[in-house]
Amino acid sequence: MNFVYHGSSVIVEKPELRFSVRTLDFGHGFYTTTNEEQARAFAVSVQKRAVRAGAVNAGRFVSIYEIDYELMLKELNLLLFETPNDEWLDFVVANRRNIYAGKKYDIIRGPVANDTVYRTIIAYMNNIYTKQQAIELLKVRELYDQIALATEKAISFLRFTGYKEV
Repeated sequence: MNFVYHGSSVIVEKPELRFSVRTLDFGHGFYTTTNEEQARAFAVSVQKRAVRAGAVNAGRFVSIYEIDYELMLKELNLLLFETPNDEWLDFVVANRRNIYAGKKYDIIRGPVANDTVYRTIIAYMNNIYTKQQAIELLKVRELYDQIALATEKAISFLRFTGYKEV
């Protein structure tokens, strides 16, 4: 069994697929990570965004889930990016532009394009860097993983085990 984490302004005992107005790296889905510190940082970011939007009860929480990753690999359709490569960059840019029209997956796993990384991606999208320059800049960064659960079937593999307040 493995553990994954989800940072938010609320405790998420029962994850759901929700439509987001924000364009995300891997499209719509419930996002988790194997890195608890990354989830903690995301909880802080989400809480700040919620407060700016007028939420008065926004907290900072990391929800923790147990998953059987090996079973998921056997039963679900997975897209895996092990490193920030050409395919990863194309996929992230297409999703961030909300124009991805390719194959649908249950789970997408790969490096996260956090705010620092995303500046490089924006520069690439604006033709300031070539694809190769962008990839080279991304390879020197410590990139954490993200796992987007894009279907109800994928979400059904999560078992809530608790939370931590940040």
